[in-house]
Amino acid sequence: MECGIEAMGGVEGCPETPDLQDTTLTCEAVDASEFGLQLVTGVPFPPHTRLSLRLDFGGELFRLDAIVRWLKGNNVGLLLDDMSQDIDAWVRCSFLMRTIS
Repeated sequence: MECGIEAMGGVEGCPETPDLQDTTLTCEAVDASEFGLQLVTGVPFPPHTRLSLRLDFGGELFRLDAIVRWLKGNNVGLLLDDMSQDIDAWVRCSFLMRTIS
């Protein structure tokens, strides 16, 4: 689903490129689902990079952890961690976004 979700966060771990550790990011999500996000970033985060995110959607803040699954140009595909602090609220919000659209 297309969206206008603002994302902020940082790198928690990057086995392929350790220099990215503690890198911060501010970007926008262009696609979202219950357990996935597609972000447009200025940094090519390689697969398996772990991110800690704060997502702002409609004035509501979600704290989610994710791992980069794929990289294509400036876009990264993320798999959200089902143990993230706000994952239950995110899943409910994501369901509502799908139902409304």
